[in-house]
Amino acid sequence: QITIYKVDDTTKISDVISSSSLLINSNTITNIKNETTIASLKDKLIKAGAKSIIIKDKNGNDIENPNTLVGTGQTITINTAIETSNYTLSVRGDTSGDGLVTILDLLEVQKHIKKAEILTNANLISADTSGDNKVTILDLLEIVQHIKKYKLL
Repeated sequence: QITIYKVDDTTKISDVISSSSLLINSNTITNIKNETTIASLKDKLIKAGAKSIIIKDKNGNDIENPNTLVGTGQTITINTAIETSNYTLSVRGDTSGDGLVTILDLLEVQKHIKKAEILTNANLISADTSGDNKVTILDLLEIVQHIKKYKLL
């Protein structure tokens, strides 16, 4: 006996991500602006076709407060009618994981460039504010400009 289920909604997670102006880089969702709230990210993904979204902090705990900022290193589970996938989140310029771009992020990028403390995974992706797939003085300058409010990331 074979059971066939009809699925009316064939939205794929890749469709949800691209419709949301987000990107995927090595199982990491990127192109998230700093100071984005959990509620706004969830809303964006639901409007793009996701059925449900679960975001967890770095310790694996569900983030319940919708006003919490999305931070680098948090994880997200995206469900559509036909698939489920897990990703790590990377907020542009937020290497510290607090959802903001501050002097702490500037120092972490500076240490990475000097090879004093190397950034990895989502934190490395977040440090590449210019989007050229490398962390250089240009990224450091963009973070300085953001902090001084000359140019927002």
